[in-house]
Amino acid sequence: MRNKRIPLTPAVISLALLSSVAPLSGQAPTRAYKEGVVWQIIFVRTKPGMFDRYMEALDRYFRLELEEAVRQGLLADYKIITKWPASPDDWDVMIMEGYPNMAALDDFQAKWNAVDEQVFATLRDRDEAIVDLGPLRTSLGRVIAREVLLSGGTGSGDG
Repeated sequence: MRNKRIPLTPAVISLALLSSVAPLSGQAPTRAYKEGVVWQIIFVRTKPGMFDRYMEALDRYFRLELEEAVRQGLLADYKIITKWPASPDDWDVMIMEGYPNMAALDDFQAKWNAVDEQVFATLRDRDEAIVDLGPLRTSLGRVIAREVLLSGGTGSGDG
């Protein structure tokens, strides 16, 4: 009996490839991490001599917003980080807003307005508080990044 060669048509190649991955299809992929909190990270440079006034303004207005956002479940966590700037264009205050997931950012303005309605008498009062921050700082930008929690690590994992 002679061996017959099977022509390598696209259909045969597809079938061969499909059968080689079929055993994997029922298994969930294993990753060395799980997705954590989604952070909006805001970088600020306070103007010369205005650091303490800026921190007082954050404490007076922004802290109340952040705590209300946590209470309403919009934020999972928040952090304020400070450091000495490394150059004249470097940040000295980093504001981190931790959202439970990316979906929390859907319809964000409506959700944040609901927070502000609990903190400020009117949204106009909120806008004035934001304007008051202008002379104290320069906003250098923001990023949105996802925290990852390593599966085998000993990190805090608390977001």
